[in-house]
Amino acid sequence: KKGKLFRKKADITFVFFDVNPYLRSRFMIRSHVQEVLRDIESYCKAQKGPVVMNTFSLPYQGAYGNHFKKNELFSVVSKANRELEKINVKIPNFYPFDLNRLLHYHGESHARDFRGMYAFDIPFTNSFLLALAHEWFAYIRTLLGQSKKCLVVDLDGILWGGIVGEDGWENLKIGG
Repeated sequence: KKGKLFRKKADITFVFFDVNPYLRSRFMIRSHVQEVLRDIESYCKAQKGPVVMNTFSLPYQGAYGNHFKKNELFSVVSKANRELEKINVKIPNFYPFDLNRLLHYHGESHARDFRGMYAFDIPFTNSFLLALAHEWFAYIRTLLGQSKKCLVVDLDGILWGGIVGEDGWENLKIGG
């Protein structure tokens, strides 16, 4: 690709794609999804920095019609998410972000703002966007090595024989 987007080397890229506007559209067909996936793969290969992309949100709303026949878009999106996992295995700087987990945790009815989608092209509530920003910053901290982990254990004879402060670490009895 020769576009400006491909020439610019970003430190980190976040790609956010929402399929919800396509629920009642013929635009979201399999060939279009494959084109989007190819573009993501090409972009990742052109970048050295991490590319974080959300999984496609599963369109549960309207997923089943009146006769319990699965919506075609639901199947297309499910397959596209499996393809993102394959890209994750092939390309080391690609990191899929599980948007469905965040939607589930936040509650889709509290995350979606259909009035905002139609009036301002902003389909999510402010509280959901704030939760999304927190998740993205967690990715940034992790990728920059700024995550902190702490292990706290009780050293008074519960997990092993002896007390570190009294017996010294070399006299602890581990096992049986």
